[in-house]
Amino acid sequence: PVFVFLAKFLYATIGSYALSFTLLGGLSTYVIIFFTLKIVEADIHTLFGISSVLVMFFNPLIWLMGNRFMPDITGLAFCFAVLYLANSKSDKIIYLGFFLSGLSLGVRLSYFPLLLPVLVMGVLRHRKPIRLCIVFMIGVGLWLGPLVYLTGWNNLVAAASVQTAGHFNEFGGTISTEPNLIERLSGFCKSVWADGFGLYWVNRHLLTAVTSVFLFVLLYTSRQELLRNAIGSQVFGLIFVSVSIYLG
Repeated sequence: PVFVFLAKFLYATIGSYALSFTLLGGLSTYVIIFFTLKIVEADIHTLFGISSVLVMFFNPLIWLMGNRFMPDITGLAFCFAVLYLANSKSDKIIYLGFFLSGLSLGVRLSYFPLLLPVLVMGVLRHRKPIRLCIVFMIGVGLWLGPLVYLTGWNNLVAAASVQTAGHFNEFGGTISTEPNLIERLSGFCKSVWADGFGLYWVNRHLLTAVTSVFLFVLLYTSRQELLRNAIGSQVFGLIFVSVSIYLG
């Protein structure tokens, strides 16, 4: 519902569905890049910062998802914003993070496991955790209330049941749909390496090997920066736990 509202708002402004979704995808890409740099504490004026921006901006999967009539990349943008904001030491910023996390459920519900660790950590360490929960529920209520009103409770539950059954039993890529763990692991690696980064894989064009070399060079030249930010970083630890939960 949140994604549809944003897309319809843009359409009402410019009168083109294609351009509306493209603009929404472009804005989402900007948010992803912005908060990625914030999370890794990278200065855009450094080689590491510029290289990181280029890798994300020219990522073929991000371009593809940014032009789809789907909420995937917008949901990811919300996730990156929440991962940074909800981990802040400032009360105002952490409240904003929890509010956006509630809204994010109305963008892409299946991404919620990615946000669970940072939300739980925020509640446990905050002086007034009840307020955080209230702010989160306000974010949820802004889209869930109108959705229930417009759709009807019974129709909404029926639609949700069909989608839940589909994701877990038909087209979701879970243990139920692909029980062979070796093939699941291979498919996961291919999705990240070939589809996510656009790098070389069996039967892909040799030009993709050039981008593979570029990534290796980037990782090698930035190894100290990466290790400095990763070791002992609470945000990186939360992201690791988030991804683990999501993959589970």
